[in-house]
Amino acid sequence: MASPKRKDSISSQVTIKILIPSFTVGAVIGKGGEVIKAMKKESGAHIRVSQNGKYYPTTNERIAFISGTNEQVHQVICEINEKIRNDKPPENKKISLDLKERKTQMKLII
Repeated sequence: MASPKRKDSISSQVTIKILIPSFTVGAVIGKGGEVIKAMKKESGAHIRVSQNGKYYPTTNERIAFISGTNEQVHQVICEINEKIRNDKPPENKKISLDLKERKTQMKLII
């Protein structure tokens, strides 16, 4: 039987899946994974992004899996959202109304 401490720590862990636009994944991961490693270290959360070319069905967005306490997950979501809002699409990508609107959204997978 699990001790009360163990049970509480398990129940306080959450996992969230969010969508990240393909044009912004580089800003979230960083060169050589530096940015995502820093987010993991600072927050204490576990973060994993789907492989290159693996998109959420019918989208061009990759899935980020974030696990940790509510506070850890919240911190990572805020940082990723900031990257989405501030990252510029590649020069060769026409900025459409959809892309401008996408920068104002956070998409959760339920």
